[in-house]
Amino acid sequence: MTKEKVIYALFDDGEQSVKKALEPLGYEVYSFGIQKKDTVINCDLTNLDDFMEKTQYLPKPDLIFANPPCETFSIATASRYDSGKKGNIYYYNDGTPVTDFDDWKTSTYNNVKIMKRDKKEYFDNLIIKRDISEKLHINTDKIIEKFGVPGVIENPKTSYCWKLFHKNYVKNEAHYAAYDEKYTKKPTFFATTEELELKKVPKGWRQVKSWSDSTGNYNLRSSVPKELIIYIVERLLK
Repeated sequence: MTKEKVIYALFDDGEQSVKKALEPLGYEVYSFGIQKKDTVINCDLTNLDDFMEKTQYLPKPDLIFANPPCETFSIATASRYDSGKKGNIYYYNDGTPVTDFDDWKTSTYNNVKIMKRDKKEYFDNLIIKRDISEKLHINTDKIIEKFGVPGVIENPKTSYCWKLFHKNYVKNEAHYAAYDEKYTKKPTFFATTEELELKKVPKGWRQVKSWSDSTGNYNLRSSVPKELIIYIVERLLK
């Protein structure tokens, strides 16, 4: 690089994959999130005013890299309902939010079927969690638009978020295992303003690493291969 580039890394407060990948190359990386660390700017990303206040004295970014939460939009809680609709425990398959408690409690998702706690209370908390997750994705789009710089938004390929948000971006698919053998295949979309040629594992590839190896560690599960981050950023800032 001929000059130091500034990266705003949203939700980069777990493994801090973006900061770890780019700072050794001379990038100036500002990580934002809610985990309390010396290397993270503590920020409520559901509140745009808080974010703008935290960034008002920082250098303006050349690129924004975002890893918004995916749990609410995951197919891991895949379900069917008495209404005949499919989806997960937050959304029907077309991306419509599940709002009918009587239908929701018929979910075939095992954790709902065997639940001992008050299901209505649990359902009400799901709605709150869903609202927060949606706001984080909406604000990600707004922040990138506000600064008018290249943006990168990462989420699993099967995430329901792609049915609801980030519709003006090109969805580029990558397989994590194609970049680092310590990862599972993990088909993932990186939404950007231009098409990228990202690696995928070949047909017939057999997975050695088990996703369950990192199930208990959210930070590890949400990390991104270093080589993949570097390629995307350098390609967009070329």
